[in-house]
Amino acid sequence: MEGFLTETPMFGAFHITAASLSILLGFLYCRSVRRRYPGNVDVALFRTGLFLLGMECVKQLYLFLIVNQAQYYSWWYFPFQLCSMPMYLCIALKEAPEERKGPIRTFLYTYGLIGALAALAWPEDILLGSIFLKVHGFLWHGLMVGIAMVSADKKEEGFPRTVQLFLFLCVCAEIINTAGTALRTYGSLPDMFYISPFTAAGQPVFRIIARYTGRIPEIGIYLCTMTLAAYLLYLLNKKRA
Repeated sequence: MEGFLTETPMFGAFHITAASLSILLGFLYCRSVRRRYPGNVDVALFRTGLFLLGMECVKQLYLFLIVNQAQYYSWWYFPFQLCSMPMYLCIALKEAPEERKGPIRTFLYTYGLIGALAALAWPEDILLGSIFLKVHGFLWHGLMVGIAMVSADKKEEGFPRTVQLFLFLCVCAEIINTAGTALRTYGSLPDMFYISPFTAAGQPVFRIIARYTGRIPEIGIYLCTMTLAAYLLYLLNKKRA
């Protein structure tokens, strides 16, 4: 796999240009959806979810067949990171009962937006990859920004239900982290949601915290910080005219 890794410097011309174009894509996506699907954005989000699913399938095939020569699976790339959630939630949103749509939309414009902007601001993992993975990563997170903007148009009540959804997904992520670590024979370890107790902390700032607190307390601090930031976005959206 090493031959496919072409590290691009952080905050260089490529990073700044790609991140800026990704955010522009998000704005253009949001504008297009609002114009073409007035009052029925769930259909647009469903189709976007299918598009993301297609992108992810191509990525997984590329990683397994081309990068890893069909010899092993890189568990780090298992599609259940926080930034993978819009793919699943956009598809689920269309057929979800009305009472469950609110927490999904709120998740998309709070936790989803945090994940997208964090990845664009600090794309350490995206920039350590082939050109295909770089383009895929920036395109993906640009669409996440657009999805968040569209989802924020409906000001839902009941943030605690969104937290419940987040925690449920965290439990699923930890199950994958445990199973992937046990099943791995070669290649990278899984670190879904960046909360695997079997790997070192990889997030900026939080990796420093982990040096002093240990991995498990750092995971708790990380999840609380994410939830606080998501709640602030929720409150800002409620006050938005």
